[in-house]
Amino acid sequence: MPRSKEIQKQMREKVIEIYQSGKGYKAISKALGLPEKATVRAIIYKWRKHGTVENLPRSGRPTKITPRAQRQLIQEVTKDPTTTSKELQASLASVKVPMSTVTFIIRKWKKFGITRTPPRAGCPAKLSDRGRRALVREVTKNPMVTLKELQCFSVERGETSRRTTISAVLYQSGLYGRVTRQKPLLSKRHMTVHLEFAKRHLKDSQTMRNKILCSDETKIELFGLNGKHHVWRKPGTHHLANIIPPELGD
Repeated sequence: MPRSKEIQKQMREKVIEIYQSGKGYKAISKALGLPEKATVRAIIYKWRKHGTVENLPRSGRPTKITPRAQRQLIQEVTKDPTTTSKELQASLASVKVPMSTVTFIIRKWKKFGITRTPPRAGCPAKLSDRGRRALVREVTKNPMVTLKELQCFSVERGETSRRTTISAVLYQSGLYGRVTRQKPLLSKRHMTVHLEFAKRHLKDSQTMRNKILCSDETKIELFGLNGKHHVWRKPGTHHLANIIPPELGD
């Protein structure tokens, strides 16, 4: 896939200027003639996250040798396979490249036949970054969703994956399957109201008391089975309202 042309800094600053005036993505894209709304969205997202439209420095230590110097080393080794690392270092004295760097480049070229960074080992990711974010959002909305339901949700999005893959994605996001904490059927407020009711009807006759139906100690299954509920949650969030299943009287 060919690399797209980089948006100039003046154009990116213009996007932020129009965005701060209250315009939306579509209006900005139409006003500046940018190819896609996604470009405008990416510029604004970067500005909101990092506070700048400048190209951010890449992570890790910068390379000590340019691609042109790497090609020069390969040419030297191809011409004279018996050359030493010390001689190659002398040929690049103007660049001041350490001998260890020269040795590493030559070893890499002999092993893989290339000087660029080879692709990583292992199976490629089954789910895209967008699909991972969609799963996390779905679990955040409904912590009691099951792996089977998440698998169907992923298929509807066009990404087929196993349940183990989905659970691994949730684990990486800090969401773990746990049994919900049990919530008492009667809260302190319920107990206070019940005590007041008993005091008001303390002098009632036995016939009147027989007409009272006491169902406060019985849970009627309005919200599913009485068994255990499993939820996806982060550590330390067991007390949140959407994590605890509702009980009778809630």
